[in-house]
Amino acid sequence: MPRFILIDTYTGNIAGDTARLPVFALTEQTPIDAIRVLDESNRETRFDYKIVPLRRLDWCDGYLVYDVSHLDGLPPVDGGAEQATIDLIELEGRFVCALQTIDRRSPDDDDDH
Repeated sequence: MPRFILIDTYTGNIAGDTARLPVFALTEQTPIDAIRVLDESNRETRFDYKIVPLRRLDWCDGYLVYDVSHLDGLPPVDGGAEQATIDLIELEGRFVCALQTIDRRSPDDDDDH
């Protein structure tokens, strides 16, 4: 079973770890499933995602997805992870894909309504 860790391309921080999402074991276990389950756990529903070439994330928001199921002993991590842990994930984790964030709201929507 894969264990995905998502790194936010804007902040460089951990956005999610499927080890912290028990319901993830019930999904088809794709990177897009991982971010959707993470969104649901945070009550975030306005985004869609698509797998894109890594170079596209230079100009759009998204996530880098790593499979760390082979890193025995790596505890569940979150946005407060130390840089050394993030470096370990990026160096030793298996890069899976880049996910682009797509806002479902129209440009005319605003949070005041």
